[in-house]
Amino acid sequence: MKRYLRYIILLFSFTCYAHGQSVAEDFWFEPDRPGAGTGTGVVPFKKVMLEVGEQFDISRRDVDVMLPEIQLRAGITRFAELRFSVGGNAEHEGRWKFDIDPLVLGTKVRFSNGYKWLPEIALLAELAIPCTPQQAASMTVAPSLHLLFENEVNSWFKIDYDVGAEWDGRDMKPDVFISLSTVFSFAKRWQAYLESYNYITGYGKHFDGIPCLSAGLCCQVHQRVQVDVYGCFNATDPDLYSNFGVGIAWLIN
Repeated sequence: MKRYLRYIILLFSFTCYAHGQSVAEDFWFEPDRPGAGTGTGVVPFKKVMLEVGEQFDISRRDVDVMLPEIQLRAGITRFAELRFSVGGNAEHEGRWKFDIDPLVLGTKVRFSNGYKWLPEIALLAELAIPCTPQQAASMTVAPSLHLLFENEVNSWFKIDYDVGAEWDGRDMKPDVFISLSTVFSFAKRWQAYLESYNYITGYGKHFDGIPCLSAGLCCQVHQRVQVDVYGCFNATDPDLYSNFGVGIAWLIN
């Protein structure tokens, strides 16, 4: 009887160890922060991630303080997530003036896991909804669609690229968004990225583009928590527009 009991204890211990190893191997942590482009990573089923950022915009030496942008992502299947985000800005002209951005609801769906040189592919669809009387008077709902790609070159280097169309709720012509981001994992908990992105607005045969360069540094201070710092500037006229910011991402469960 004692021998059988020992066997049961050993089997139970081995099962717990194997389960723990499986959980460790399957652990996921891929925030969308920071950067203008978006990776293909989807929050796993029944997982929730909270991402919060604070940004400062500089235009001709005038500084606008952005209200903290809050984004909540929840996995609803093994290949899709739901997203909710809200932000705003604060301006000081004699006194502080606060404006809230439209609420953004959306989903990201991954439909290709990639193979060798073939990229991972995901679709990001979002809808900005007016949330104040002033917004409702000047705009309707504003959709956006992005096709996301990701190539993992090796264990420490990957390339993300993004092509999308964004409407502002006022004009039927969308802005075209293009980004290319290189991501470097140079230590166990440290990551850096360098990104180029551009919004292109088309008017007939003439295009008005805003090319920007962005770079950032991320540190995973805990298995479920990442902090980041980043900066961005207009590549053709740095004095025209630049920004810098900080953020945090937390995998809640």
